[in-house]
Amino acid sequence: MSAEAFRLRRPIVAPGQNDLFIVGGEGQRIYRHRVTLDKCGIDLRGRGKKLKINYRTTEEICAFAVRLLEGRAIDDLDGGLDDQKGYVSQTHG
Repeated sequence: MSAEAFRLRRPIVAPGQNDLFIVGGEGQRIYRHRVTLDKCGIDLRGRGKKLKINYRTTEEICAFAVRLLEGRAIDDLDGGLDDQKGYVSQTHG
């Protein structure tokens, strides 16, 4: 989603604990939109969770993709960087 889409949602839902549920990953971004949620009024610090199980691709593809991103700074969307560790897939092939 674009920054404008997130800025539109923030005033609809009052800030508070468990106010918005957003799923996303900087490492999975395929579009040019680069959004900083904090700049859209959405503070995630301390509330983000890392989803480590990949259901979409095989373990081999997942490992290859993680190696491609090695050495790059990947935003963890929670005020830090993703260490790219702990990702696994449920299928092989």
